[in-house]
Amino acid sequence: MADTNVSPTRPPLSAWMAESLRLTILRRPMPNLDKGVWKTLMGVEPDVTTNQPRVGLVREEGSGLQGQCIVEQRPNRVDVVYTLGGDGSMFPYGTLPGTFEGALREFSELTATWLKNLSVGVQRMAFGAVALLPQQDRASGYRQLAAYLRCAPDVETSDFLYQINRRRDSEALRGAKVNRLSKWSVAQVQETQIPVLPAGPVMVVGEPRFACRVELDVNTAPLSLGELPRSAIVNHYRELIALATEILESGDIP
Repeated sequence: MADTNVSPTRPPLSAWMAESLRLTILRRPMPNLDKGVWKTLMGVEPDVTTNQPRVGLVREEGSGLQGQCIVEQRPNRVDVVYTLGGDGSMFPYGTLPGTFEGALREFSELTATWLKNLSVGVQRMAFGAVALLPQQDRASGYRQLAAYLRCAPDVETSDFLYQINRRRDSEALRGAKVNRLSKWSVAQVQETQIPVLPAGPVMVVGEPRFACRVELDVNTAPLSLGELPRSAIVNHYRELIALATEILESGDIP
């Protein structure tokens, strides 16, 4: 049960920070994978390219936008992942030069342009995100979750995890459904450093940091029509993004 003595409010979308953003497309299996997707997206060559033909995998990665971008291809799937926070921390907001809104604006413009020029048929699409809302401590995080969820934890408990899928009819694709998966928790990170001093290594433990953490996966439910209409792909992608943003703004709603 949530703390009934507190009436939390939902902060604006600008308060949320981005840990990562993802576009996934599922397509008919392709025997030959395109090694130039990263360059098409970013305009330059990737820093690292990994080709594993036996398992059907091409992975391209490098610095892009304000973080790291990864393009991972399999015969029937392409993932474009944008990770923020150069140190790989789950809490990049200490150094992140932008908010979820800013990161989403950059990522969505980049990927929508790529989608417009796709030459392969798309069967399903997904927009994924991991977003963080910084909190003072775990109890504050649990109280904040009460503003987003119909069932929120008691502030005296720990290890709370709430996951749900609420389907909706697609407005961009007639007759299609959209899965709206969200996973809610309060995450904690405590940095540890071991500097080497003349007297020997000494462990230095930093203060713990907390945040409400939401993992989103908004995707096209399996379709019987085969491939998505090419004319609707970008609008459907924008629909997935809008539905994900709505969850961050309004919480777990039908």
